[in-house]
Amino acid sequence: MVLVSILIVGAPAPAELPARIDCGGSYPGHLQGIATDGEATVYWSFTTVLVRTDLAGNVLTTVDVPNHHGDLCYLDGRLYVAVSDKFNEEGAESRVCVYDARSLELLETHSIPVVTYGAGGMTHRDGRFYVIGGLEPGLEVNTVYEFGPEFEGCVEHVLDSGYTLMGIQTAAYHQGRFYFGCYGDTPLLVADDGLKLLGHFEAECCLGVASWDEEHLLVGRNRRTDDGYVGWALLAAPDDDRGLIVVDAGQP
Repeated sequence: MVLVSILIVGAPAPAELPARIDCGGSYPGHLQGIATDGEATVYWSFTTVLVRTDLAGNVLTTVDVPNHHGDLCYLDGRLYVAVSDKFNEEGAESRVCVYDARSLELLETHSIPVVTYGAGGMTHRDGRFYVIGGLEPGLEVNTVYEFGPEFEGCVEHVLDSGYTLMGIQTAAYHQGRFYFGCYGDTPLLVADDGLKLLGHFEAECCLGVASWDEEHLLVGRNRRTDDGYVGWALLAAPDDDRGLIVVDAGQP
């Protein structure tokens, strides 16, 4: 399904932050998610390749990974990636792979079979992790799976979202709100601290959404070329009426 990017001008970027970061290189798989350390580094998941860049998009580290590595998040020098052997299919082998955030060396793997339709995205809040995944056609709610620091003690939160195509793809927690990126006509879901849905919005972030600083997030974009997929990230600001307002960097 092809989605049209919706860029809403109106949230000017601070001079010290780039409005657009183009990831160097091209990759076989499409962009699945982005993460940032909030300081100087952006992380990109291109399905079978993890990439670490600086804020100019210069590639610092890459590593080939098994299909399908999905959305990811950064915490305390580690990179956490939602991974499944198949997506949006019952009985998927779901897990979280943990990487050293500098070298991208695999440190450990946590099995999370409770994520029945395939782990596809994740974020964190106060040391706890929130994982989302696929959705069987006909179901009218998404489930958000909350885990402890070692992915123990799962708590299931039912998000009254209505059906979303193939579930939820990406996730970020930012300033008291959860942002969930989906496919479809209203690709952004926003929920409060208690995971109560606040609304559906048209701002696209199904290819990545990550908290940047107190006022801004980054959202992912990609384009297929003859050499593979190229990706970039755009600066965005929360907005009560529109979900997110994205800074237009001047290029599609």
